[in-house]
Amino acid sequence: MPFTNPSSTSPTPTTRLLRAHIKLARTLRDTHYGHHIREYVGTAPPSVVEFAKHVGNNTPFVVRDFAADVVGPSGPRSGGARGSTRGAEGNGERAVVVSEKGEEGEGKGKDSEHAKWSNKFLLDVMGDTPVNVAVTMDGRADAVVWLKGEGAGRDGGEQQGEDCSIASQKKGVRGHATDADADDKHNHTTAGQYVFATPYNADIPFSTALNYLLDTQRHLPIPTLSSPTSPTNTTIQPIIYHQSQNDCLRSEYPLLHRHLPSSLLLPPWITSVLGTSPEAINLWIGTRHSESTLHSDPYENMYIVLRGRKRFVLAPPGEGWFYGKEWVRTASWSLREDEEEKQDGSASAKGIPSVHLIPDASTSRIPWYPIPDPLSPPSSLFARSPRLAHRPKPYTVTVEARDLLYLPRGWLHHVEQEEDEEGLCVAVNSWFEGWDGGMGREWAWEGFVRGIDGIVGDGQGEDFEEADEDEDDW
Repeated sequence: MPFTNPSSTSPTPTTRLLRAHIKLARTLRDTHYGHHIREYVGTAPPSVVEFAKHVGNNTPFVVRDFAADVVGPSGPRSGGARGSTRGAEGNGERAVVVSEKGEEGEGKGKDSEHAKWSNKFLLDVMGDTPVNVAVTMDGRADAVVWLKGEGAGRDGGEQQGEDCSIASQKKGVRGHATDADADDKHNHTTAGQYVFATPYNADIPFSTALNYLLDTQRHLPIPTLSSPTSPTNTTIQPIIYHQSQNDCLRSEYPLLHRHLPSSLLLPPWITSVLGTSPEAINLWIGTRHSESTLHSDPYENMYIVLRGRKRFVLAPPGEGWFYGKEWVRTASWSLREDEEEKQDGSASAKGIPSVHLIPDASTSRIPWYPIPDPLSPPSSLFARSPRLAHRPKPYTVTVEARDLLYLPRGWLHHVEQEEDEEGLCVAVNSWFEGWDGGMGREWAWEGFVRGIDGIVGDGQGEDFEEADEDEDDW
């Protein structure tokens, strides 16, 4: 191995590299990011100067009760417990959870401000307007999952367990894209393979989607973190999620968009720094069954929760090296054969299409973080990587209804959610063109670390030279 120190008493170059990166990450936490996410209150949001500092320093923050004028000061909080907020306190640098301001029973009346975003309001406004929803069997769209067996999912077998994806890549994804044969050997076995799965996109009436979310999906069991081949990783019924990330609030939901004032989506302290034209404004409607696995976005993100709550697990851009992206093949949730006979790209007569996971014909691979939950013990996430065990503890922030989270470009985030007492979690977010700020320094350093790791590494360095994607998208 090049440059490896033969002395058994001296650390290897890879070990020295790991130590240097750990020291840098800790130094940045101590001197730059701090050990908690800063909070503001809705009556005193950041000034233009304060916000410009956050953007320039690439640091997130939360504004509590920012949207109180839209959804009401004491609307229903989320109901029921779920793993989405389980273990939030004590696992991260700081778990920021809003106290229950509205005493039990407040905000439930039809005359409350929250009623304008109630289920009845949503149905009255949208009716049968066609909308696009993501359909999977495990609630994890755009995620690394387990595809069972050679060509699993092609035979239209039993819906549960036949072509299961997973929430639990407990041993991580093995293999690298630098050697296709080795990748096939490690990442593709007769038992199955890890793949990056994209959802099936169904165009259905809004009323059909809403009724399914409330009458069926909210009562389904939550897919568990079990072994890759366990059938309990999927539900018996499909999981749907309003999550189109294509400016859908303005393109698909203009009737709802008009009920969100510009003072909420484009407050002056944002527009003065980032401008008045977000790249996209998206709407998110779902239940606790849907989550977003660890990833980063090339946008400045303003995320507002209108109903329910969301738990964000966060890490700065420069700490991505600890989580170890893997190169995996792609697969798609697709209509089952019986559904294909009934419909052509839309929901069947029974409401929601049934889907199964099949590998894509292309053998190309994409890089993704194979981490089901960044707060899980490293040994259960990615046992082969010593880097993960040394990662700084991720930040954990719970964004309640009415709160705004500013998430700078490039920050890693894993998102889970919990519905409110009416059975939904509803949020909107605005993506603004990326502004490098402090992130550029971190990505430059991480890119250098990755390159050196690939030269002196122990089989764990990522070689990105064969990537087709632009580096800004990693």
